[in-house]
Amino acid sequence: MRQLRWSDHSAISVFVLPSQHELHQRFAKERLQMFPYQLNRIWHKLTYSGLGVAPTIVASEKELIQAVIKTPGAIGYIDDETLIKQNEKTKRIETPDRETGQQVSSKGVVNVVKIQN
Repeated sequence: MRQLRWSDHSAISVFVLPSQHELHQRFAKERLQMFPYQLNRIWHKLTYSGLGVAPTIVASEKELIQAVIKTPGAIGYIDDETLIKQNEKTKRIETPDRETGQQVSSKGVVNVVKIQN
């Protein structure tokens, strides 16, 4: 959350769903291992201290996907059941499990997506 740039020095733009959204709550609990209110506190602290930039809140997964596709250096999260249609091809985005390095694709797992141009 404190990292402002990718390794190639491009700016990181973070897109999230509203705190009340069921997927946001699952993402915070399953992937970040914290409650959504704890995540909000961290964002507020970093933002108000000038050490970070608040994420952009979008209303739906569809909006999140479009924002990540259109924004260079963007990152966000989607449900593992969500398919992304890009260039007339549908593909599933999967992320490796932190501990095993194996691809994770099980119902209920929230995936992180980073799309670069």
